[in-house]
Amino acid sequence: MKWISVEDRLPEYNVEVLVALKDTYSPRTKDIITTAYRNYNGGWRAADYGIVLDVAPASNPGKTRFVFCYWMPLPEPPVNA
Repeated sequence: MKWISVEDRLPEYNVEVLVALKDTYSPRTKDIITTAYRNYNGGWRAADYGIVLDVAPASNPGKTRFVFCYWMPLPEPPVNA
């Protein structure tokens, strides 16, 4: 699977995907890889370390700390899992 830019295509609503986030407050922070879903009001919700993060699309970061840049579908679970 390859990463998909949010500028090229967005995932379906309420479907959990793997995402790459940029931290706009701390440029020294590495990209964050986690799972998230796109909700119906145009926002993104990501759960990481038990904390739900509001995430902005890269095209409109506003004052949101984490900007959603890339995504990919989750892989299929292993057989016998």
